[in-house]
Amino acid sequence: MYMALMSGGQLLQKKRMIKRKLWFGKQAEEEQEEVKLPNSNPEVDDLENRPMPCQVTICPEGCAATYFPEKISVLKDKLRQVLNDNYGNFNDDLRAEFIEESRNVFIYNGDVVRSIKGVNRANLRKLAMVLVFVMGVYFALKLAKR
Repeated sequence: MYMALMSGGQLLQKKRMIKRKLWFGKQAEEEQEEVKLPNSNPEVDDLENRPMPCQVTICPEGCAATYFPEKISVLKDKLRQVLNDNYGNFNDDLRAEFIEESRNVFIYNGDVVRSIKGVNRANLRKLAMVLVFVMGVYFALKLAKR
């Protein structure tokens, strides 16, 4: 479940990056050049002072949850490896706690998605645009055959 949340964070970051490029254009490129380089000391994980990617700077505070200093795929592989290596050593109680936590993460993630206002409206708008496009192509092909 945590890997799914990380993937959702990746999607949000990519959407913000695209939105930033569409809205800000050259201003975004100039700001990208001003982004600080990461801390050269890998032992220090300074959550407050670590640089954020340029695409995250357009969002309000709280977007740091979707930023990871290394690639998400690397982080997922590490998490998967740790769980695979250690899961056999867990007792039944700890395994039950893992399953319960996974259920709770799934439920809370659904609650978060449902709490975002306008999601249904945005999805319906996208669906309507796709339907109009498909119908337009269909009628264009129909007219072209005449």
